[in-house]
Amino acid sequence: MSSTTVNALTDSLPNNVPTLNSAGKNWAIFELRFISAVQGKGKWGHFDGSTTRPVLTSPTVSLISDMGDWFKDEASARNMLLSKVPDSIALKLCKHLTVEAAWAALNTEFTEKSGYAQTNL
Repeated sequence: MSSTTVNALTDSLPNNVPTLNSAGKNWAIFELRFISAVQGKGKWGHFDGSTTRPVLTSPTVSLISDMGDWFKDEASARNMLLSKVPDSIALKLCKHLTVEAAWAALNTEFTEKSGYAQTNL
């Protein structure tokens, strides 16, 4: 099995993680299942900011390798997120430079919408 195939399989989220509805009607269950699945893949640190990009102070083989790993994992995390949102939302999220920033924007938008919807029940 090629490394591309392995990466594609590890980036895939389980079927119980729904695609976010464009209006955010399923935000609560999406958020719960998405976070759980991403944590299971070991990539949640890219969403909450606890896995920070290494700073290249003096280029060593180890540090360059760490940076490469971080960028690979960041791309994997971004793929997980973009695969579970509609195209219209994905296009908005692509403007953010990091997965952490994209997740924060998504979370802010749909937590507010979800709160508004609950208030108006």
